[in-house]
Amino acid sequence: MSLRRVRLTHEAMFCCVAQALSTERQEVMSVLLGTWTTHPTTGENIEAEVQHVVVMSRTDRRKDR
Repeated sequence: MSLRRVRLTHEAMFCCVAQALSTERQEVMSVLLGTWTTHPTTGENIEAEVQHVVVMSRTDRRKDR
């Protein structure tokens, strides 16, 4: 059971790219929120659509590994 496709909305993609480009020397982390699409006969999850991105703030100011 594996996903066949993951879709990102334009807003979610923009948020992910902006976060990655804004933090050159730090690790970044976000929570991706969206929906699953299941196959009508088997019930397996075949597609995920990411609709929202929640950017996590960095609370630990130590240098990355």
